[in-house]
Formats: sequence, C-alpha cells, structure tokens
Amino acid sequence: MGLSLLATFLFFGITRSEFIPGTLSFESFHYPYYQHKRAFRRKLETVVRKLVQALGLDNTLFDVELKCNPTTGLIKIIEINSRVSQQFMYLIDSVTGHHPFHAALEVAVGKRAVRRIARKQGRPTVCICFILRQHEDAVVASVPTPEQVQAIEARFPGIRINLFVGAGDRLSHYVGDGWTHRYAEVKIPGDSQAQTRKTHQAVLARLDPLFGWRNG
Repeated sequence: MGLSLLATFLFFGITRSEFIPGTLSFESFHYPYYQHKRAFRRKLETVVRKLVQALGLDNTLFDVELKCNPTTGLIKIIEINSRVSQQFMYLIDSVTGHHPFHAALEVAVGKRAVRRIARKQGRPTVCICFILRQHEDAVVASVPTPEQVQAIEARFPGIRINLFVGAGDRLSHYVGDGWTHRYAEVKIPGDSQAQTRKTHQAVLARLDPLFGWRNG
C-alpha cells in the first residue's frame, strides 16, 4: 500500500492476510506486518516500486496484492489497484496517525508528501481487521441497531464495527468467495497481537448474539 508521486514513493506498509483453514476466505488482515526479515521486506518494496513504475502509475494511491514465500524468496504478483482498499484505511490511520486519503489530498493541493510513514508515539502498535462469516447461506433475521453497535464501540474504545448486511437480506445475494459469506467486520487496534485477539473474542461475545439467522 502506498502513494506514487513522480519518482517518489510513500509506502504505508505491509499487511498480512490470514485465511480460514481449508478455504480462501479472509479471516483477518494484520497491519503492520514486520515478521519478515528486513532484507525480504526491502525486496518486497523493490518489486512493488518496479511494478508501479512500469505501469506508469502517478499521483495516485495504490495497493498490490502479493503471494510470497520468505523462505524461498519467491514473490508472485496477484493484482495491483490504483487505489487503496477501505479495509486498510483505519488500520493504517490508527497505528501511524497518517490517513492515506489525507496524503493524497495534500498532493492534490500541491503540498509535498512525506517520505516515510512511522508510528507516532503513544499510538497502538498493531491493528487487525477481523471478518465475521457464516459458512452456510441464510436469511438475515436481525442485525444490531446503531445504538447497540455504538455501545459496543464505547465499551472497547478504538474499535470500529461495520455491518455488510441488513435484516431481510440473504447472504448469497452478496458477492462471495465460494466458501463462506461475510456479514460484518471488526477493526481492533492494540499493543500486541495477543491483546487484539483477546479483545476480538470479547467483542464477539457481545456482537454475535445480536445477529439472527433463518433458513429458507
């Protein structure tokens, strides 16, 4: 994920995608992801830089989806977009304090983009977007009210809950991945992976009972 401006590239960082075992359904997105060795991260940035330059992307946000094996060094390009995914915006902003759209707007009004994104002191060290999914098709009988969502967000400061369905919807009417059906997402900043996953379980205990399902 980054911003391309002439010969300048502003990289927002690497996000790791986790899948539900046995499927290609995204279970979560982790930002930032620093588990790869520094040399391999530099290699990833070099590949992305060359790709963006070769495509002639300029004055635009971008994200590149890659499949990589840090053990063998193999990097495969899956897709590149001249935009950034909304799923990552809050993750980047909550950790770094720099919203990608703000960077794009500064460029649009003639301001010079910063060269590197770094986490500001006192901010969370990680933010994970968890995707809530159903394995079987169903009709949505009920969803949390805006007030209920706000109450959960107030109970866990910093989290963001987005619903993808409404009461009366059928899950299969939305574009799926062939394995599961997503119905909501929860974005959780924290000081560690373990803390964030613990918060996720606590949020689910309050959020999931507010959804109702029926067959037919």
